[in-house]
Amino acid sequence: MKKNNALFFCLLFSAISCYAQVRITTIGQQFQTLPAYLSVADTLDMTRCVAYYRYFYPADNFDGGFSEAEDRLTLQIGERVYKTFSYDLHLWDRNLTYGEKNKFRFRVNMVDYEVFRNYPADQLTVQRRIPYSRILQGSTQVVEYNESLPQTEWRITEKVDSIGGYRCICAEGRFGGRDWLVWFAPDLPFAVGPWKLCGLPGLILRAKDATGNYRFEFDGISVKAEPIVLYDWHPVRMSKSKWRKTERRMYEHPADYFSKNGEIEVMDSKTHRPLEGEWKVRYDPIELE
Repeated sequence: MKKNNALFFCLLFSAISCYAQVRITTIGQQFQTLPAYLSVADTLDMTRCVAYYRYFYPADNFDGGFSEAEDRLTLQIGERVYKTFSYDLHLWDRNLTYGEKNKFRFRVNMVDYEVFRNYPADQLTVQRRIPYSRILQGSTQVVEYNESLPQTEWRITEKVDSIGGYRCICAEGRFGGRDWLVWFAPDLPFAVGPWKLCGLPGLILRAKDATGNYRFEFDGISVKAEPIVLYDWHPVRMSKSKWRKTERRMYEHPADYFSKNGEIEVMDSKTHRPLEGEWKVRYDPIELE
């Protein structure tokens, strides 16, 4: 096996043979984020408010292009910490862990990240779940990295709009290699937004990149108090640059990470039969740099 694939081999693959027999594990061609048994957690803060968003992003349609995927995001806003994560994946986690019966919208490609902003430390912490790891490894595998707080130079325009009943002002800026158009609400005095977007004098309620491939749409707000927690996944810690290189290799050469000696069977997204030939997943990450 190639040296640069060693990390994911350790994360994702365990022998699944028993004596002379080999168990075949079937996975989908499109990467799937699976629910996890929630581990012990540290409470970092309590929320001042919680905002909800519809998040639209590109997913490989395995027909030479992309289709539009959608997930729902939760943005917890506290005095010291904010946290963005998949609303439905968290409900699925709770159902799996505690036997709850929360209703959620099932989709294959739920958002795999949790993003924390620590105000006093001026730092972001990002946790990323590895696709299929609970099936192949027996437990959920997570990569974690820290990065400095984004310093986006926003240009506030004269455009105004009403979103969710809040007066919003339009701003333009560049972050992560993409040009962003965002709308923030000065009456909601939180200099944050979904994902990593932040730094304006009001909560960001709408955002889209210049290509239109990535969009965040405000979907409601609550003032309920709830804990902002950091789960102890025993993550593999690395630099952001190393993670980005590793993630790209995973998309370009997924068989190197999910297959060995025929023990993993991949189902074609169109024929629903075992995939023949090389397996790749088209890649258009939200951060280009």
